[in-house]
Amino acid sequence: MRLFVGINLNRDLKEKIRNIEDQLVSDDVKIKIVELENLHITLKFLGEVDDSNVKDVTDRLSDALKSSPQFKAELEGVGYFGKPSYVKTLWIGVKEGKEQLMKLMQKINRSLDYIKKENHESSPHITLGRVKQVKDKKSFIKKLEELNDIKVGELLVKDVALKRSILTPEGPFYEDVKVFALKGEEGE
Repeated sequence: MRLFVGINLNRDLKEKIRNIEDQLVSDDVKIKIVELENLHITLKFLGEVDDSNVKDVTDRLSDALKSSPQFKAELEGVGYFGKPSYVKTLWIGVKEGKEQLMKLMQKINRSLDYIKKENHESSPHITLGRVKQVKDKKSFIKKLEELNDIKVGELLVKDVALKRSILTPEGPFYEDVKVFALKGEEGE
């Protein structure tokens, strides 16, 4: 099964993100928007994992996350992968809480590198969509710059999910395989 590790978002944050996505799409800009129910923060993509290895993955994740505290993350700013002349993917970044997310990612990577080793350091983000076509690139980059500091909202990171990605002709469908609760807030 195709697996990844991520953080689910609450409905309120998803609605705020949808409002931002609506500001980006126009007659001049075609974007394959991530479906509302699929919005999440990816911590590690595992790819295809044999069903017989899923228990080992969940055991290793449980062990890696058992001492991790809950924390708050502030979602802020629209950015992109690519370059101004060719924007590929749009995302929302994490400002406060980024360091804690990076620590979680490192723990998860250490425990699951035997399945898929990361060759680069990832930065936590929420993928908004893939850019398909932009007619007026200068205007689009200006719009992205205007959204660079937009405050989206706060997320209490209280659990991490091992998620299954099911690919369909209509797009991917995600389901939680197992959710791992983090311990009480830092300082408790």
